[in-house]
Amino acid sequence: MARILSVTRSHLRPRIVAISSEAAGAIQIYQEALPFPIAGSDPLFLTTWGTRLSARSLQIAFRRRRQQVGLAETAVPTALRHSLGYTLARSGASPEIVARALGLSLTSVSRYFRPP
Repeated sequence: MARILSVTRSHLRPRIVAISSEAAGAIQIYQEALPFPIAGSDPLFLTTWGTRLSARSLQIAFRRRRQQVGLAETAVPTALRHSLGYTLARSGASPEIVARALGLSLTSVSRYFRPP
């Protein structure tokens, strides 16, 4: 069963997204491992200092992990996001669904995530 999350404080448009039960389980494990509780209005992803995880912090952590496991330098968070958009479009998801999932406008989705 999918779970719904509200993405509000992002450089992208605020949006409601559905996540898989696997993703919801991973988020629950993450929250249980935090050394402090987070309130419902707090950002979901926090640093060890309890501040909102910045894009730059994520990029650095992602790069370190990518190097540890031996992935190509092209494996970056943006590439994963774009891959999701292409996968949704190729699977027949409507442009509205792709736009909602990625926090993009319909114009951007129509331009960049067309099915083959």
